[in-house]
Amino acid sequence: MSKMLRMTEEECQQRIKKPAVLPEPTPKKITLQKPLKQVLIVELPYPDPKLSPNRKNGTHWGATKKVKDKARNDAFLMATQAMAGFKFADATLLSVSIMYIQKDKRHRDLDNLLAASKPMLDGIAKAIGVDDKIFAPITIMRQYSNFSGMTVRIE
Repeated sequence: MSKMLRMTEEECQQRIKKPAVLPEPTPKKITLQKPLKQVLIVELPYPDPKLSPNRKNGTHWGATKKVKDKARNDAFLMATQAMAGFKFADATLLSVSIMYIQKDKRHRDLDNLLAASKPMLDGIAKAIGVDDKIFAPITIMRQYSNFSGMTVRIE
């Protein structure tokens, strides 16, 4: 502090007037971002309980054929509507996330829900124009709400 008191007023003014020397800004490297992923979201009804593997033990395949066909056709129509001119680039694999939305908190096995949803996934694959064998990985989740349904997200 004693040094500060010994400075003359001119020295103080010179220090204040001196501009701070800043380093030259270096040019930033510009990188191009990858294009955003294409995402298709299809809202579907909750899978029919008649399609559950636990319910159809011992029944003839013909007993569930009408229900399967209806589920496949409904999913095809809803996916076609959701696409509205949307096209996937040629892909070797498409990631699928399925969210099951339930009204009640009764326990339902997620693997059985996926099996019951197979006809709907077939209908979506048909609408997209791909074989459903390229749906990998498949992520299955559950959510509770005041309505029931199913949301399929394909990337």
